[in-house]
Amino acid sequence: MLYGKKSDKRSYGRLVALLLLILMIASLLPAPADSAEERTITIRHPNGGEVLIAGGTYRISWFISDSGGYIHLYYTTEGDDEYEFIDIMA
Repeated sequence: MLYGKKSDKRSYGRLVALLLLILMIASLLPAPADSAEERTITIRHPNGGEVLIAGGTYRISWFISDSGGYIHLYYTTEGDDEYEFIDIMA
């Protein structure tokens, strides 16, 4: 027999119930936010309103708020969801 007395069974049952209650409460708590801040990219040029002539060469510049990780560069000339891949930058 695993238990010597009925009181041991009740104590074990209460412990299991308490552990289940703690797990249920813990599952309701929100997960901690990621400590890494979200990165932002600001396009410096062209930044809107410019008229770009087809066939011309234009310099594009931007600022990245954080230098960690990689940036995948894509572009579109139509403003739709079809983007062309340019490069991956560190």
